[in-house]
Amino acid sequence: GLAMSHVCWAPQTAFLSSIGYKVLLIDNRGVGFSTPERFSMRPHTISSMARDALACIQECRMSEVHLVGVSMGGMISQRLALMVAEGNAALRIKSLVLITTHCRSSLSTMPSLAAMADLISIIATRGGGPLKDPATGEINADHPMLRLLFPKKWRHENKEKIVEAFARVDREELPPDVSSEHKKVPLTSPADALKQIFGLLNHSVGEDGIEKFHKTLRMPMLIIYGGKDKLVPPESSRRIARRAVPELTTVVELPESGHALMLQCEEELHAILEQHFRKIDDCFVADVSRL
Repeated sequence: GLAMSHVCWAPQTAFLSSIGYKVLLIDNRGVGFSTPERFSMRPHTISSMARDALACIQECRMSEVHLVGVSMGGMISQRLALMVAEGNAALRIKSLVLITTHCRSSLSTMPSLAAMADLISIIATRGGGPLKDPATGEINADHPMLRLLFPKKWRHENKEKIVEAFARVDREELPPDVSSEHKKVPLTSPADALKQIFGLLNHSVGEDGIEKFHKTLRMPMLIIYGGKDKLVPPESSRRIARRAVPELTTVVELPESGHALMLQCEEELHAILEQHFRKIDDCFVADVSRL
């Protein structure tokens, strides 16, 4: 997602690895351990990040993948699927999972003014300041990041779960080749976050693109979204679903979830992903066995 590194997938990585899946995590341009372009203000376009993702997949010698993207990552996944459909990328996408995302930028897909204000605050301060109140040590449930990611009632009732979720991400072990240089994953600079924002504002796969790549590739598609998402309105996911191939598309709404459903609805998401992947992989094995 926007300005977020691979460690945000820590819970899903641990779960999927535990049930036998090989997981490839990607830090987008200027995020995490990926090299930033320090002397350029060119936007990090969705297309360029899709090409980066393809290069990582090819470097790992993966010829087929379940492609999963959340928010901006979902936009990157759409663009990569369109590249494959148009013959511009050699890859078999076994299934596509789009989580809390949209297919084109428009007024109807924009966050509210309050959400935009929180997003700007988070970017400008590299996180929006400390999550805990320095005076009391209590987590601030009205912190800009938490307001943006979680519904009000849930974040006030689940402070300990939020603390544990962020702590678990923070404890994520670093790869051996970078642990000698870094103690933690580097924070995304405001400049690189803005480059990504400029890129996603020009995201334009559109409904026609969704229809084109899905009719061409005919892979199962799973669309997941939170009913109380302030950052990407739920209608954005429904719009994608309306142009997808109906018999190949599953839509799941988590009605009480905000944008960060990977943390808020962790166990539900894991069950949904496992069921989706297992069903497809079992069918694939059955097809191969008939050859």
